[in-house]
Amino acid sequence: MTDSAADWPQAAVEALRTAVADLGGSLGPLLVEAVRHLETLVLTGPGETVAAVAVPAAVFGRLTDRAAPAGLLACAAATYLALDVLDDRMDGEEPAFWADRSANEIMMGAQVLLLTANQSLSLAASGVAEGAATELTSLFRAMIAEVTEGQLQTEQPLTETTTPASVGAAISARSGAMLAGFAGLAAVLAGAAPAEVEAARAFGRELAVARQHVNDLTELLGDQTADLRNRTPTMAAALALQALPAADRPALITSMQTAVADRDARRRLVAALTPAIAEVCVLVQLHLSQARRVTRTLPRRGVGPDGLDQLIEHTATTLRSPHVHRPSAPGVLRPGTRALPERSRVPG
Repeated sequence: MTDSAADWPQAAVEALRTAVADLGGSLGPLLVEAVRHLETLVLTGPGETVAAVAVPAAVFGRLTDRAAPAGLLACAAATYLALDVLDDRMDGEEPAFWADRSANEIMMGAQVLLLTANQSLSLAASGVAEGAATELTSLFRAMIAEVTEGQLQTEQPLTETTTPASVGAAISARSGAMLAGFAGLAAVLAGAAPAEVEAARAFGRELAVARQHVNDLTELLGDQTADLRNRTPTMAAALALQALPAADRPALITSMQTAVADRDARRRLVAALTPAIAEVCVLVQLHLSQARRVTRTLPRRGVGPDGLDQLIEHTATTLRSPHVHRPSAPGVLRPGTRALPERSRVPG
């Protein structure tokens, strides 16, 4: 990994700060808060935490010996922040930033961030061939559309008929689409061949699905309650439901609701879900294995681990940590363990 590629966290903060610098009035303080939130995330912890920005930086660094364009980083950062805050609003939670703002301010701020993302991508595309610029625009629009569709699917509450296939499809459409989209944008800007663009997109999708499963397990086994309260269809819940006779499924859904406010019920629920949790851990490992396989099809500019390898390892480390509850289910996180601090349904 080159020094320029490794410097992407600071570069992303500066790129977003520059992109919103000319917006004053009531929007000015809002956007300053957003930039500060990004700065806290990427400069005070592992940069891999914000995969929506780390992935395009890593893909571009893998395919070139140059730092990722400022427009690409600003686009990724603005999109991530906008979808993060909108996701919190849909879940009925206080957003990670703008928590003291009105609902109207939050919605308008998110719209401005998405407009900033689009404008930043246009600036990044100004230095590429016309065909590549058109492809960039198409990839970004398709990504936003797919993420939106996936988010709407996820807002459908867990029911007795929810299947692992439907949960997997929603996660791929929501989380997978974002990281696949940004990986593809980075590859096109790097001048990659079509096969390399598709490989980069496949890497982003596999990594995103693995991270989403880890995030969902982290919430289930920790102290967060949004997924249980909102009856979010997670893979562990779907696997557990489908393993039961139809007559027993309503009781499991009821126990999930009870577990929102009752710690003893939460422990009993986790115990009941242990086999499903173990299955999800295996799924995480399979998706990371696929991500590793895809990286081997992309040209490597140097020796040793690069940004793509580090992103995989950041997720895999959670399943190998000392906090893993190995005696009952290999790879299961203990309650209270925090693995990846992203919001549950935003992959970045």
